[in-house]
Amino acid sequence: MSLIIGPIENLGKIINLLQQGTAADIRLRQVLTTKPTIQDEEGVVDIPTIKGEIKISSLNFSYTNKQGQALSNINLHIPKGSTLGIVGKIGSGKSTFVNLLLRIYNPARNTIFIDHTDIRDIPLKVLRKSIGFVPQDHFLFSTTISENIGFDPKGYADQQIENAAKQSHVYQDIIELPQGFETKLGERGLSLSGGQRQRVSIARALVKEAPIMIFDDSLSAVDSKTEKNILHTMKTKMKGSTTIIISHRISTIQHADQIIVLDKGKIIEHGTHESLLTKEGFYKKMYTQQLTGLHVQQPIDSQGKKFAIKRRD
Repeated sequence: MSLIIGPIENLGKIINLLQQGTAADIRLRQVLTTKPTIQDEEGVVDIPTIKGEIKISSLNFSYTNKQGQALSNINLHIPKGSTLGIVGKIGSGKSTFVNLLLRIYNPARNTIFIDHTDIRDIPLKVLRKSIGFVPQDHFLFSTTISENIGFDPKGYADQQIENAAKQSHVYQDIIELPQGFETKLGERGLSLSGGQRQRVSIARALVKEAPIMIFDDSLSAVDSKTEKNILHTMKTKMKGSTTIIISHRISTIQHADQIIVLDKGKIIEHGTHESLLTKEGFYKKMYTQQLTGLHVQQPIDSQGKKFAIKRRD
């Protein structure tokens, strides 16, 4: 009996493993055989590279089974190498705008053009290879920091990965870790702080050196000094790249060549930082609120005189 008990226990373990493996196999096959909704259409243009000029004409977009338009009558020209800043309330259409540029959803024909070519005539592989994208949800994999930054089929040299980390100002944080760039991260990068995860994601986009760069509220978890350094590096190192920055902080986008304010899917204000501040609109109100912060009464010293406190950005 004692000789039989061991094999019977092992048989039970094997049956459990087979059941788990069968369930995983079914799910994997479902995922791997699912055809993507967005695919290359007939007549795509054989474009080897993208330069980065973006033109948007009368763009409207609605989600299926949702009332109202997510974007309405968007008209915009983003010259090659320029920077566009986008601000707006939550749900105003900022991320929808980005998703259409990435063709996560298909825009209507003759509404979005890149280098004078309809975006739907550009091969998906070429389009997405030409865009460096930092999403709001900074997803990191359970592997080394180096592999997270160089997450690309073509691969990158160690020097390129280190340069991207320096540009995103996360290099110093990485080399202070026990294993440096070979440090393995936990699930979704939880072993790093929120700001470090954001900067690693930014490094992943910068290492591509893509002609179009999109940052979707990707500096929200870093302090103002680090944000300023990253923006300065982006401005100097990314000359020639068309950059789109979405942010809730005016300090992030105030130096953009043009800024648009979205509200309920419409562009309600458009101009430079200086020109928008001359208008009594949403942008100026938002700027004033962020500039003043909480309306704290000016402090008074022991002699009854008011004195100014240096505000931290």
